[in-house]
Amino acid sequence: MTQTSNEIPASQPLSPAARILWIVLILSTLYLCYFHNLGALGLVGPDEPRYAWIARDMQETGDWITPRLYGMPWFEKPPLYYWGAALSFKFFGVSETTARLPSAISALLATLALAWLSLRLYGAEAARWLLLLLPTTVGMIGFSHAAATDMPFAAMLTIAMVFAAQLLSLVPSSAQQSEGATASKGSFRSLTSLTSFLFGFFLGLATLAKGPAAIILSGGAVLLWAVFTKRWRDAFRCLHPSPSPPSASPHSPGTSSVPAAIPTSSASSSSNTTSTASSLPNSSTSSRFGITFRFSYWRFSPGLSFFWSESILFAASRCVNTSPVQATYSVSVG
Repeated sequence: MTQTSNEIPASQPLSPAARILWIVLILSTLYLCYFHNLGALGLVGPDEPRYAWIARDMQETGDWITPRLYGMPWFEKPPLYYWGAALSFKFFGVSETTARLPSAISALLATLALAWLSLRLYGAEAARWLLLLLPTTVGMIGFSHAAATDMPFAAMLTIAMVFAAQLLSLVPSSAQQSEGATASKGSFRSLTSLTSFLFGFFLGLATLAKGPAAIILSGGAVLLWAVFTKRWRDAFRCLHPSPSPPSASPHSPGTSSVPAAIPTSSASSSSNTTSTASSLPNSSTSSRFGITFRFSYWRFSPGLSFFWSESILFAASRCVNTSPVQATYSVSVG
């Protein structure tokens, strides 16, 4: 009789010397790929100087609501990167290194989130290799060294999708790993409210990084996952992933992406009535740059982010043969 479960693959224990070697290799790789020589190059292109200028103005004026370029409101991008760079300027001084520090930290957070997911799905060995190999990819190195909104957006969306995989019961729970017990009808109720809150919170941060595209991309990834797996009920639970019974309050911590992202836009719109095009010293420059931003964004960022989000869900679903209602076991009698 053979039984297929969703337990984490067993990894061979490491000796103390091997463990120390892995720690040194991983820490060195993370530092060299994400934080080393952040300021080796000056701010490149039209985007990095503009974003750094807006963040410096935000830090100097103390206006954390309205991004301003040359004293005029600038609403081309949401303020998440500006907040991170302004805080970096405040605590570490103004420089190219501190302007790119938010992107480096975002890359590190995304790597740690994926390492946690790999640990839960594939075991410690896979997590170690992910921590060693993912930072060495060209995309992670390049965008972690850019004073731009791309890496904060990708990182926050990645973390949100990791929590989405857990909400969809694609990540084995601790009870299933330790006891091998089957899931019950109340498996979603066993999810902590913290997981639901973090899913909505990081989805809100992704929205604050590049706008509502984060909600569209995450929703599209979950929708495509539901199409292939036929688990529509589970997918719709991401809209309201409260672990409490249906009779409980309708307000779910998992919907925190709305209050996390909307206050800034509403505060900005209420305190500023000047349009983006008319607020720039040169309206033709605004139009040209606006087209450049939209072209670059729709050509690269959504496609890569959608692929990344869908990969997270499908990687998780391939490792877990359980549904949120009842675990399935394949039994063959020989």
